[in-house]
Amino acid sequence: MKRRDFISATAGLAGASVLQAQEAAKTPFYELRFYRMHQGDQGRRMNEFFSRTLMPLARKSGFPKPPFGPWGFFNVEMGPTPTLVMLLGFPSFADREIVRQTLYGQAEFLKSVEALEADAEPPYDRLDSSLLMGMPFSPALRVADAPVKPPRVFELRVYESRTLRHQNALVRRMADPEVAIFKKSGFDNIFFSTAVIGAHMPNFTYMIAFDDMAARDKAWAAFRADPEWVKVREASIKESGQIVSNITNYILRPTAYSPMQ
Repeated sequence: MKRRDFISATAGLAGASVLQAQEAAKTPFYELRFYRMHQGDQGRRMNEFFSRTLMPLARKSGFPKPPFGPWGFFNVEMGPTPTLVMLLGFPSFADREIVRQTLYGQAEFLKSVEALEADAEPPYDRLDSSLLMGMPFSPALRVADAPVKPPRVFELRVYESRTLRHQNALVRRMADPEVAIFKKSGFDNIFFSTAVIGAHMPNFTYMIAFDDMAARDKAWAAFRADPEWVKVREASIKESGQIVSNITNYILRPTAYSPMQ
């Protein structure tokens, strides 16, 4: 089976609401990585590797310029810590492999990886990775012209559903009108996706951003009190019941070297 056929078939399991998401999304695929660490020198080493090796070599190789999506690097401020989060955007899953092969084909990159892993203490304890498929209503990832000071607050939320039917109901609710209510309430919508490969599936994963924590609290309060949202939520429960079984929430701060700010 060809890659495109496999991805389409996988998406098709979730039903018509997400079947064409791969083709319609502005950033069709995301890879979301969580580098789990313990207290110590790991965070400094990983940030130095990404800022001094990975990003310079990636830019030298032409990544992540279009058609490749922007990349983001974030430290977890609230949630399992210490954790470093990497978000990569790709036109297709095959293009992810192009990036990997290009980087690992460079002696300088291999030498830096070897140096990173040469220490008696590993650079991180565990790596969790998910392949996400962008939704048609998801905006394109954006790169800041310059680091924002102080850095903005990014919020990453993972909504698990018990069944694909419940996930489809959540996708429909997000597409119309929940995402629009987010924007009206003061959210900066970053991306919306469903997991193709990863843990705790099916799940709907999205990212939003705010100027600071006070702006975040104000926006969420406005959203929860919005009459349209109250009406939509009641109609959703009446039609499909509780469509979200678990929510995992992270508060993130972009690193200084992150293209996304």
